[in-house]
Amino acid sequence: MDVTDSKFHVNKDVVDEKLVKEDESSVDEEAEEKAVEGRKERAMARRWHLMQQNRISVLNDSRKLFEPMFVIFGTLCYIRTFLHLCLNVIKVLYVIVYVGF
Repeated sequence: MDVTDSKFHVNKDVVDEKLVKEDESSVDEEAEEKAVEGRKERAMARRWHLMQQNRISVLNDSRKLFEPMFVIFGTLCYIRTFLHLCLNVIKVLYVIVYVGF
């Protein structure tokens, strides 16, 4: 048995019946983890971007959908104000005609 043989070095390990240096494998593993993490971050950023685009398009679609309703509601508010004005004029005329001024 030769103790200078590389299979007896402390910083080496056997994986799948192959001799592998732990230092090199940990660097490779870290690089792979960073690459996977980078891919995940890019995928999440892309997903976020698509969600924002979808929200904007939904918001624009809903504005288009409800725009006629807002016009109708605004018109009804103006009509209501006009009717209140007419009612007040009728009250004043009633007081002038029947009660006297």
